[in-house]
Amino acid sequence: MSAVYIDAAVVDGSNTKHWPSPAYPFYPPVIINGQTTEEISNPALIYSSSTINITTPIVLDSASIMALSIPASLAYQAPIDIGSPVDLTESEIVGIATPIAITGSTVLELIVPIDISESAIVDITTPTTITIVAVENIAIPISISSASLISISAPVSVSTSAAVEIAIPVDITESAVVDIAVPVAISANSTDPESPPFALNHARILYDNLLLSSSVTISTGATGTNVLIPNTAQRWTFSATGNIKFVLPDNFDIDTVCIGAHNLSSGGYTVQVFYRTTDGGSLTSLTASKSPVNDNAIMFHVPATVSAKVIEIYTTAGSGAGYIGSIYAGVALQMQRPFYGGHSPITLSASTTYFSSRSESGAFIGREIRKREYQTSAAWKNITDSWYRAYFQPFVLSAKTLPFYFAWNLLEHSSDVAYCITNADISPSYQGNRDLMQVGFDMIGVG
Repeated sequence: MSAVYIDAAVVDGSNTKHWPSPAYPFYPPVIINGQTTEEISNPALIYSSSTINITTPIVLDSASIMALSIPASLAYQAPIDIGSPVDLTESEIVGIATPIAITGSTVLELIVPIDISESAIVDITTPTTITIVAVENIAIPISISSASLISISAPVSVSTSAAVEIAIPVDITESAVVDIAVPVAISANSTDPESPPFALNHARILYDNLLLSSSVTISTGATGTNVLIPNTAQRWTFSATGNIKFVLPDNFDIDTVCIGAHNLSSGGYTVQVFYRTTDGGSLTSLTASKSPVNDNAIMFHVPATVSAKVIEIYTTAGSGAGYIGSIYAGVALQMQRPFYGGHSPITLSASTTYFSSRSESGAFIGREIRKREYQTSAAWKNITDSWYRAYFQPFVLSAKTLPFYFAWNLLEHSSDVAYCITNADISPSYQGNRDLMQVGFDMIGVG
């Protein structure tokens, strides 16, 4: 059999041309059973080549493995129409590597077909006879005999019951509209209140004594009128329980009564304040009684004022020599601001003057107390100008000549009260923000 060699393509910048090449042999048709397997029209230049030896086909015995389908009779098919070659225009050479000259290679040796002998039939296990499976062990149904009926009470014959008595609807006549009070025009509260009352943790100062214009009578002791004199060295003295009575020339609003320069604790006396709205009316207690445990001043204070024509103070549950040097009644000044910290309670701030005797060698001989008193100071900030002028300035004028009672926090320290005087004039100053002021003063309390 002679080989046909297809020409190698040579790219030289012009139309592609084919030249014969021995590199790729193409074999001519093989004659099988006197017929060509394929006819080639216009074969290319074919160069003779050595014929390849093809092993003679092996005749296979008829196999019993399986039936082969009879080949279908294929009708002659006309050659496929191939379109005329397209005339390709010259194109720019693509970067293609230079063709490698391939020398002719020898034809691969084909392995001689192996004579395949008939293979044995796969062993298949003989089918097993499956015996009938016994029915599952199911309990035989129990024959259930008729059961006696559950004991149910015989139905009660319910007779028709009378309809519930429902009251005949009352014909409700139209009712009048409920009396609603005419709404009161409520003015907005000031964000910075200037009028009392203020909370009990704001200091109270009682300086305007309304009892100065009253008549005084006592049921025990002597010199009852001395309690109206600022000089505390002159006192009402007594040795038994009793009362002192003040009759005012007219009704006055009061919310505070104070007692100072006393020794009630030494005699175990209890003291209570009462008032009358008329000369002959019944007595009403202003506050609960107090049993002092020391000689600090005592303040009786109520949140709202009461109208009083008569004020009476009773001493009870005590005995022995006692005295009271000062009694005030009136409306206390309530400070606009509380103390925020740093205040020294006057009752805990003793200021004592001593006289000590010593020998020529410096030895202590003795000590005497020349003066016993209490001293402290009080200061407030952020006080409005209008409040200061309306409420605080009258106190400043009174404090120039008269003593006053001072309680810094009745809410938490109701016994921290002192009968005081100032030792200098009181002057406020503006803080520089809005019209807010600050003020403070020193005070001396009776010991």
